[in-house]
Amino acid sequence: MRHPQVSAAQRPGPSRSRPEEGRSPYRRYIGDMTTDVPAPEVVLLTRSGCHLCSEARGTVESVTARLGLAWSERSIDDDAELAARFAEEVPVLMVDGVQRDFWVIDPVRLERLLTR
Repeated sequence: MRHPQVSAAQRPGPSRSRPEEGRSPYRRYIGDMTTDVPAPEVVLLTRSGCHLCSEARGTVESVTARLGLAWSERSIDDDAELAARFAEEVPVLMVDGVQRDFWVIDPVRLERLLTR
């Protein structure tokens, strides 16, 4: 016996592909339970006079705005420890304290990291 084809709109339960308008994408569905997941902390490490930093800033701004997330920027010029560690890699993208990308920030990869 063949089962009828059912579209995603006809299936019961929450949609897992895109969040509803105005809802945070940071909700996990486990069976019938819904739990909130804290939004990721996104930090872009930059330095003055860095042309790659300007491009990365635009990418991070665009992706986080689309997802409704906040982000921050830190200059390694103001922190000797960060400057020693990341001087050759700026811009550096940190998500929840983990280095995720540097030099050129890929918007597709960034969105995937932020919607896990």
